[in-house]
Amino acid sequence: MLANFEHLAFDKGLHIYVNKFLNLHKNPHWHFETELIVCTCGKAKVILEGRVYELTPDYCLFCYGESIHSIESDEGTTIYIAQFEKNPDHNSKDYRFKTPFIKDRYHIKDRILKIYDEYQNKGLFYVELINSITTELMVDVIRNEEMIQKDSEHYFAVVRYKRLLSEIDNHYDTLSFHDAASFMNMSDAYFSRAFKTMSGMTFSQYLNVIRISHAIDLLESDPDMSYNELLAETGFNTIRNFNRVFKGITGYSPRQIPSGYVLHVRSLKT
Repeated sequence: MLANFEHLAFDKGLHIYVNKFLNLHKNPHWHFETELIVCTCGKAKVILEGRVYELTPDYCLFCYGESIHSIESDEGTTIYIAQFEKNPDHNSKDYRFKTPFIKDRYHIKDRILKIYDEYQNKGLFYVELINSITTELMVDVIRNEEMIQKDSEHYFAVVRYKRLLSEIDNHYDTLSFHDAASFMNMSDAYFSRAFKTMSGMTFSQYLNVIRISHAIDLLESDPDMSYNELLAETGFNTIRNFNRVFKGITGYSPRQIPSGYVLHVRSLKT
């Protein structure tokens, strides 16, 4: 499934976990934890709930729990991702930042780097120190950034969208564009625009990625699987179309795909 659900296990007593990535590319995914994305070098495009943000070292991005987001980094970009065990503004659970895209006026980058270093070294009282830095950081941001009430209409649209992604993953071999639009209770034209906004790609592109992703898994488990079996399993009508889409997304023919190949959204020409 392209929009993966992710689960993170925290150290006992720790309220935040920070990881470091170079040239990060993450397909659409979601998790219950709120996430803070910090760029220390380079530039990245983040699609969060259908909105595109260009992340640089001067800005940070908060992704609230259960929001679907993807990350596409430029070459040489360093990203730190902090995930909170609990909603960092849990005392105002019906509110969120007016904009999740926050200018780093609070030494966020420096504090996240400090938390990362403390966790790597795990010195005495590292849990207490990390939690203290986290609390001070969030107090500064929440006190000084404008908060607004959650948009319930947008929230339910996102919930419905996540259900559609599960529907696509379960029925990718038979699901049509019209089926998906009906599932979302939208006209074809409105659904086409809404899906592109939410996912960063057209429905057809997304469906093809799901189908090719499953084809890669099938070939990994059985490299000698026949084309007829692959077509039946993935929903493509002709071998020619399957080969064309497969190579267009991966850069390889089905019989040349390297073992352990990982499909990234950056493969798409959107």
